[in-house]
Amino acid sequence: MNGAAIGERNDSLFKAACQMRDKGKTQHEIQTELMSRALEDGLDLSEVNKTLVSVFKRPPREEATKQDGRKPKRPTLRNRTPVTYKTAPKGDYKLKKRRLPEPLEDGARVLLNTAFEEGENVNILIASKNEETGKFGPRGPGTTRSREWWLKKLDEGGGHLDGMANGRGVFVRINPLTIGGCVDKDVTKFRHVLVEADDLDLEEQWHLINETNLPCAAVMSSGGRSVHAWVTVNAKDAAEWGQRRKMIYDHLADYIDPNNKNPSRLSRLPNTRRGDSRQELLALNIGATSWKEWESEIEAEGIGERLDFTALAKFDTANDPATVLGNRWLCKGGSCLIVGQSGIGKSSLSMQLAINWALGRTSFGIAPKRPLKSLIIQAENDFGDVAEMVQGCLKGMQIKVGDDAFTALHENLVIMTEPVLTGEAFTVAVRHLIGAHKPDLVWIDPLLSFIGDDISRQDVCSYFFRNLLNPISFESGICWMLMHHTNKPSADPNSKSGWNAIDYSYSGTGSSELTNWARAVCFLRSTKDEGRFELALNKRGPRAKATHLEGDRTTVIHLKHSDDSILWEQIPKPVLVVKTPKEKKKRPEKTIGDMDGLIEKIIVPMKKSQVVRFAVDGGHGSYYVANKDWKKIEKRLFKNENGLFLNYDPNDQNQLSAQIKKQK
Repeated sequence: MNGAAIGERNDSLFKAACQMRDKGKTQHEIQTELMSRALEDGLDLSEVNKTLVSVFKRPPREEATKQDGRKPKRPTLRNRTPVTYKTAPKGDYKLKKRRLPEPLEDGARVLLNTAFEEGENVNILIASKNEETGKFGPRGPGTTRSREWWLKKLDEGGGHLDGMANGRGVFVRINPLTIGGCVDKDVTKFRHVLVEADDLDLEEQWHLINETNLPCAAVMSSGGRSVHAWVTVNAKDAAEWGQRRKMIYDHLADYIDPNNKNPSRLSRLPNTRRGDSRQELLALNIGATSWKEWESEIEAEGIGERLDFTALAKFDTANDPATVLGNRWLCKGGSCLIVGQSGIGKSSLSMQLAINWALGRTSFGIAPKRPLKSLIIQAENDFGDVAEMVQGCLKGMQIKVGDDAFTALHENLVIMTEPVLTGEAFTVAVRHLIGAHKPDLVWIDPLLSFIGDDISRQDVCSYFFRNLLNPISFESGICWMLMHHTNKPSADPNSKSGWNAIDYSYSGTGSSELTNWARAVCFLRSTKDEGRFELALNKRGPRAKATHLEGDRTTVIHLKHSDDSILWEQIPKPVLVVKTPKEKKKRPEKTIGDMDGLIEKIIVPMKKSQVVRFAVDGGHGSYYVANKDWKKIEKRLFKNENGLFLNYDPNDQNQLSAQIKKQK
């Protein structure tokens, strides 16, 4: 695309994009290649994105093939660089008055020698009178000659061109051009961008230019109500110039004139009389030493956001203006993942929640801060399916066509079916829908229909959620409500037996990055009781402030399907029956039987092992019992001088005599 005339810009972009699409280029690649040219031609970002989305709603006119005859691989989200167009964070400058410096001498000559190189051509234009307004301004192409030719003219005029202009003012284009050239396509070096902020007074403009630290080759007064800064960008081509110009204008969007956005722009030539005042050169080479230095400074400001510690300490969390649902359960820019088995009723649940919150009503105790507008984008349900869900909700909520509530829903509920777009193309389309309808909640049903790649891969999830969805929600303040499927059931029935509530946050199919990214996670599941379901608020659940039917707080909502319509009905929490465990009968402790009889038999000295064997053989117990009760046996026996055991004391003559008599 070599630049399109006004009236043909969209058509030119469309045709170029179609040709690239037919050659197998992805939307990401086409955006990267055509965006700068389209912006330079005067299209805004939303027009460009809308045109490219329309291109990819149509299939390629013929299938592209590689030279070896193989078909190119289907484009994926993997390992992609985000589709971003370099920009800068908005600057926040305190406007003050700063006294303008004294003009530099011989300003016209100094500007030409500073801003242009030897042999380059400069376009200068003498102002002419507009007969309708009576004002002097630029008309016609001007004169483009070499810098040296103009320096000679200045010599002839005593350092200025007042003799030629006669007080009407003189313009100069900010970049060198081809001989005779005066428009953007004639620019030969994309060196400068013009910055002007004529809504401010002159001293405020001068202060702003200094505060921005822009790398300015020259700053001059217009002889009227503005100060012109020539910012050095040294771009290699028009596309890079457009990108750098956009960075400056994005950064200073609240202060400067947005119309000076072409590289052949006219500025004012210094040391020239303009009516009763003069156009003067105020400064040379101020600010950052190069574009790269300024770009690094500004990009550093755009990396994250530093949080003020004092503000954090004083913040009233109970009255956070960003709260959307519950007690900061979901805030502006947040996200909620609702996971459930296929066919369980996730779509009808999302419809019911969206309708309730669109009316400002609570759902299962979860209260919106105000009536919330919902945009539902779904891919799986046909018109009749959606109609059944809507009618079921209206019936269950006793809303009739024509009621005030029905009228409110007409305004606060937008339902879209999109069965084709995925990945980047889908997010571009969603951005347009958000801009058109300005919702609070955006429901994606189901997520797998729109991600367009392998959700089990972390790089795919990080790119889709953090690089594509996050910028949209952060810019617009919407909350993402994503309906998602579970994994296939495990063959092991005990695979989740040890799971707690947080573990169930990871029930959705795909990478754990999905759950880590989502601000809140809910899990809709069936229970062992037929017809009874649970909606578990697993992540940040207490903040939702959900309630049981009985009114007490909960993070597990008990539900069932309505008997006569597609509607979820809350039911009482189950009554827990605590079973009293049966007392286990204690087995009688095994011990030596007839201890007295055993002791009485040990009349000859024995070792311990012989005593144990004697007890077993005599039927007094097992080896285990005899060894376990050995200390009891030992206490009843005596030990002789050889360490052998017997049932009398061999040193006691009376016991010894008695034992001898027994044996006789």
